[in-house]
Amino acid sequence: MSNPNQFNSPQNPSNPGQVPPVGPSQYNYPGYQGADSQQVPGYQYPQYGQPYQAPGAASPDGAYQGQYNPQAGYQYPQDQSPAGAASYGYAQPDPSHEDEAAAPTQQKKRSLATTVLTVLAVLAVVIYAVVGGSYDFGTERLTWTAAASGLGLIVAIGCLVSIPRSFRELRRAKAAGDIATSRMRVRALFFAIIILPLSGYFSVSYGVPAAQDLVEGHHTVTVTSCTYEQGSHRRSRRRGRGRTVYDNYFTMTLADGTLHTTTIETNQPTSIQTMGGTYEVLYQACKLQSGNASMTLDVYEHSWIIVDARLN
Repeated sequence: MSNPNQFNSPQNPSNPGQVPPVGPSQYNYPGYQGADSQQVPGYQYPQYGQPYQAPGAASPDGAYQGQYNPQAGYQYPQDQSPAGAASYGYAQPDPSHEDEAAAPTQQKKRSLATTVLTVLAVLAVVIYAVVGGSYDFGTERLTWTAAASGLGLIVAIGCLVSIPRSFRELRRAKAAGDIATSRMRVRALFFAIIILPLSGYFSVSYGVPAAQDLVEGHHTVTVTSCTYEQGSHRRSRRRGRGRTVYDNYFTMTLADGTLHTTTIETNQPTSIQTMGGTYEVLYQACKLQSGNASMTLDVYEHSWIIVDARLN
C-alpha cells in the first residue's frame, strides 16, 4: 500500500520542520529577494525587471525559446512602424508626395514674382513718362528720374535671375510632358528676354547720371551761345486716335566748348512764347536774341537738368 504522504516517499524524504522542495514543473512563484528572504536551495529564482520564463519551457508553437515576445506575429502599419524599422524592411514614406505637395506653393511664388516684376516695370515707365515728364526743370525731375531708374534696375536684376531658372524648369516640364507648365515657362522667358535689355539700358543710361547728380548737386555754368529749333511728332492714343505735339530744341554751347540740348514739349507751336520763368529766359536768349545773348545756368551736369537760368 502506497504512502499517502508524497513528501515521505524515497524520492522526497522529509524531516520535521523542513520545507519540502519544489521542482521546476511544480508551482513556481517569484520570491522576494530581500535581505530577510529565505531561498530554497536548488531553485533558480527569476530576476526582477526580466519577463518570467520557466526553465526549459517553450512557446506554444514550439518555435520560440526564451522570453515572451509581445510583438511576435504582429504586422505594423506603414504609418505606425516602430523606431528603427528602416533597417528591418518596414515601408518608408514616399518623398515624391512631399515634392508634389510643394509644387503648387512654388508655382504660386513664381507667379507672384512675375507679377511683381511686371508691376515694377509698368510703374517705372509711368513714373518716368508721366510724373517725371510733368517737370521740365528742377530737382523734382531729377528725383523722379532717379526713382524710375531704380525700379528699372530692380526689374533688370529680377529678369537676369529668372532666365536661368526658367530654362531649367522648362527642360523639366518638357521631360515630364507637362504642357501647361512648359507654356507658362516660355511666356516667362519671353517676358524676361524682352524686358531685360530695355530696363537695363534705361537704368544705366538714366540712373547712373542721376545718382551722380544726387551726390554732387547742381553746378553753375556759363552759356556763350545757343540756338532754337522746333519740330513735331505724332503721339498716338487708344483706338487709333492721336495728336500732334511740338518739340522745342534749345542747343547751348558752354564756355568750355561742349554742346548740350534741352527739349521742351508743348501742345501748341506758340505755347513756348507765352510761358514764363526758365522757359522765357531760354526763349529770349536762343530765339529772340538770335543766340547772341549769354546765360548763366544752375544745372545738374551729368543728367543735364536745368534748375535755373539767368540772362547775363
